[in-house]
Amino acid sequence: MPGGGKGELAMTPVSPGSAGLTVLSRRWVLFVAGWFLSFVAGSVNGVTTVALVFERTTHISGRVNDLLRDLAFDLPEGLLVACIIYSFVAGAAAAGWLVPRVGPARTLLVTAVPLALGAALVWAGGASGAKEVYTGMRYAVAAVLSFAAGLQNSTTSQVKLGRTTHVTGDLTDMGIAIAAADWARAAFLFTKHAGFAAGGVAGFVGIRYVTPATVLLACVIAITGTALALLILDRRLGSKPGRTDALQVAGSC
Repeated sequence: MPGGGKGELAMTPVSPGSAGLTVLSRRWVLFVAGWFLSFVAGSVNGVTTVALVFERTTHISGRVNDLLRDLAFDLPEGLLVACIIYSFVAGAAAAGWLVPRVGPARTLLVTAVPLALGAALVWAGGASGAKEVYTGMRYAVAAVLSFAAGLQNSTTSQVKLGRTTHVTGDLTDMGIAIAAADWARAAFLFTKHAGFAAGGVAGFVGIRYVTPATVLLACVIAITGTALALLILDRRLGSKPGRTDALQVAGSC
């Protein structure tokens, strides 16, 4: 993967119209935002794995293998996996169109819309009671939540945050960074990994105490708050002189 100096790798270019969230040059903002957004993705993934969809909806790595296997041996499950994969792709495409036009922080705000819709569908009875039960509402919940994940991941991949909805590529990059003694980059990648893991635990455990719809609503509040905080910080700090870092994060999958 092409890159610059130590700790700097090439990213997907961001249109000048998006501003690219210059406040992310401040390392503490980058770390906090990366943790919170990864936490949200982990929470959604956790709650949909053990309830609602009974499938991973934000962590797409390995899904193509599942798709081929399930289409061959379990058609309803294969169609569900296809729904998850291509809804994610649709969300990523939507963010690819939105970010150059409205900016990454506002695109993250848009991500809250399908998340809220998913919570509404679950509240209206869209949760599947068992893994073996395939209903239209189960497919709908899978579609809107995976679309939201694609939106988020594509948005963060177009700025310094890199991937925030799955961790496979980040773990590879973290190993490379450790081998190169690039501790700043390794620490950032680990921060996102820890955020996703903490979110997964929150999703798994949360449904023991509150409804799945409540967990999703909490995720809506978290991503909305993070996006608004980035907007405010970018206006107040983004154009001011301050510490800038060479830390760049590649968008590995």
